[in-house]
Amino acid sequence: LNAGTDTNLPQYAQSASALVSSAASDPGSDEEGAPAHSYALKITTGDNTDSGLVATNSTHAILLVQEGNLIVGRVDADDDGAVTSSDTAAFAISLNSGTGVVSVAQYLSLDHPLGGTQHDDDLDLTGLVDVVVTVTDGDGDTDTDEVSIGDQIFFDDDGPTAAITDTEGSVRIDETAGTQDD
Repeated sequence: LNAGTDTNLPQYAQSASALVSSAASDPGSDEEGAPAHSYALKITTGDNTDSGLVATNSTHAILLVQEGNLIVGRVDADDDGAVTSSDTAAFAISLNSGTGVVSVAQYLSLDHPLGGTQHDDDLDLTGLVDVVVTVTDGDGDTDTDEVSIGDQIFFDDDGPTAAITDTEGSVRIDETAGTQDD
């Protein structure tokens, strides 16, 4: 996968339930056997789509590519608009093809453009990632439909937390001549 490495990463997340449902799918009258439903990830506009994201320590775009059953965000280190498996992976998205549960692995920290005290912003992949459902009936006929889920995949910023407490210690000066201890 050629995953990038950052402090405190990788991080992993998984949806608590399916992000999609194919409950309204109908196998039609050819129901013999068990009709099959399967899910697959798809990059809405195809490989090398700019995700709009960049790694914290980079100015290079992160491009989306389909690698088997994964969508991988890779750093376009040479800025040529295309990435290969030798380019560093910033994150990877997978989908359980039977349940619709989505998992994300993040390998590089992502730049969240709001600075200062505005550090709790979310980044997402709105309009970039779809799920395709394929329904197959008993005699092998198929139909597909797709829905966008990029707006349901978030990268949350975890800005700093400042904390200070009073230790109840003290410093005292005595106006008596010489060195003083406390």
